[in-house]
Amino acid sequence: MFLVMFYLGSATGQNIVTDPGFEGWTGSNGGGNTLDGMTDWYNANGTADLHHTSRNPGSNLTGLNPCPLGDGRTDCGFPIAGEGVMGCYKGNGEDGSKEWAGIRLLEPTVPGDCYEVSFWVQNKKDRPGSEYVTNQWGVFFSETEFPQFNPNLFDFDRVASQWVATEEVIDGSDWRFIELNFEADRAYEYLFVGFMGNVADATQRIANDDGFLGCYVFFDELYVNHVDVDVPPTITICAGEEATINFVSDFSLNWTDGTTTDTTRTFVVAPLTTTTYYVTATGNTGCTKMDSVVVEVEFPTSSTLPDDLCIYSEPIIVDANVSNGRWAGPGIEDTDTGRFSAALAGPGQHTVFFLSDAGCAASASYTINVLDIAPPELTVDALSGCTPLTVSTGHSNAAAPATEYRWTFGDTTIISTNPDATYTFYKGGEYEVSADLVFSPSCIVTTTLPAAIQVNQSPVADFITAGRLTNLDGGATFRDRSVGDIVGWDWDIAGLATDNRNETYFEFDEAGEYEVFLEVIDREGCTDTTRQIITVMSDAKIYVPNAFSPNGDGINDRFELGLAGRLGDFQLEVYNRWGGLLFQTTDPETAWDGTGINGEPVEVGTYLYILSYGLPASTSAEEQATRNISGNLNLLR
Repeated sequence: MFLVMFYLGSATGQNIVTDPGFEGWTGSNGGGNTLDGMTDWYNANGTADLHHTSRNPGSNLTGLNPCPLGDGRTDCGFPIAGEGVMGCYKGNGEDGSKEWAGIRLLEPTVPGDCYEVSFWVQNKKDRPGSEYVTNQWGVFFSETEFPQFNPNLFDFDRVASQWVATEEVIDGSDWRFIELNFEADRAYEYLFVGFMGNVADATQRIANDDGFLGCYVFFDELYVNHVDVDVPPTITICAGEEATINFVSDFSLNWTDGTTTDTTRTFVVAPLTTTTYYVTATGNTGCTKMDSVVVEVEFPTSSTLPDDLCIYSEPIIVDANVSNGRWAGPGIEDTDTGRFSAALAGPGQHTVFFLSDAGCAASASYTINVLDIAPPELTVDALSGCTPLTVSTGHSNAAAPATEYRWTFGDTTIISTNPDATYTFYKGGEYEVSADLVFSPSCIVTTTLPAAIQVNQSPVADFITAGRLTNLDGGATFRDRSVGDIVGWDWDIAGLATDNRNETYFEFDEAGEYEVFLEVIDREGCTDTTRQIITVMSDAKIYVPNAFSPNGDGINDRFELGLAGRLGDFQLEVYNRWGGLLFQTTDPETAWDGTGINGEPVEVGTYLYILSYGLPASTSAEEQATRNISGNLNLLR
């Protein structure tokens, strides 16, 4: 149901001077040319003159034609229209008398409003070579019937806001049309016409300073037009209704609602929200008047969507629980279902409406907030590399921080509240990286890194060496067993040797643990390093002779051991056949010279030796176990 509301105004901008042509006269002479007998005009100061063609005009109005020049007797004093004119005099000198005619206005002036003042004016005393002409002929607006000061002596600068006058000097015998603008600062009820302002500020040409002479003009067709526009009062409609607005004025109009601008005076509107229509009336001389009318749109029910949208959100149905009506408002794609597109509406707060067929009571409005979320630019610190490749990601976005970030690296998703993330790829391949920025359940912005991340599978470094290594047999061959398309090797054998072949050899001559490093590089430039601890065991070999001849010939004079390697604990004992101890030492370098405990040489014969020893403490517990050797030793002389 759609209703149309009408408002028709009344005419406005009319003249507020009752008798602009000075025609309101009863017909009575009243003596001379005074204002006696006028129905509206009166003498506000001095004795202004009414000149009317139906009364004896004297020398002021004549019927002579053509106009004789030089004596002031011209037919140019005839009214510009109608039968009457107003004559006003300004006496010679700064304190010369001023004749003002006054009238009560049809309505008081409106403070702040502009009025167009216009009149016709003519100089009467147009004697060539004997001029009495001046400017500053105009009008004065007053709150009282008579001026509250002596216009002949007053400083008009103190009331500059109450009068306007022409800057043009009124000379010659032609009627001059004058237009002036007056902006009222108060509610004035009266108007005076005549000479305005200070004489010192006027532009005058006076033949002489005779105090009985002065400037004299005729006024006719004095209009004060109020530049105004009549606007209707506030109009209240329900959503979906139309309202006809009629602006009434005698002047040109221009109106706007902030979006539409037009000069039409009567027009139909159907706003979905309360709207103010501003109108400006412009007068002929630049006066303007602005006013406005408010069209209030009522909605019994209003609500706000709880979740913000963004311009990349999928279209939504605003309210699926209403029917039998139509939807309207920014972003509505389907007026039947109420499907709203954030992209169509654009960022900002929008109000959409359900206009029920049942009328205003069943209609509703909905406020939807669309966030100005620009698609973020995803950044990553590395687009390619070798496993394990660790990348740090982030994004640039001018909007407020999201409440949640869902980073996806290949098939792995990291959910966090941080606007950046770090992830390590352990398997080679191409991976697409994307991020979902969650601003609300209905506002999720997805962005993807333009190029996939290229992850190269790094080689796996490995090598082998075989055999048991000892300080007596420490030769080791190291062979590469790395996985990958290997093109380079870099061996470091405990800082003792380096090599760049796929296989290397080194001999250890000391027992101990040694770190052997291998770094390999593949064709993609990916590297891997491995290290192994190589243990070189301690070992020793002892040669025990079975005879010696301590005869002093320098050959086999002592019973001494042959030793290869290093020993730990050591003890050597020699006994005779009866078990008597003849020699004992814990130093493997000490030999037996064939003497007994008493230092005397022993007899030739067969003796028993018992040897016990162990390896150094640096070896394993098994290797450190004491070893025992015994046997017969023949002593010869």
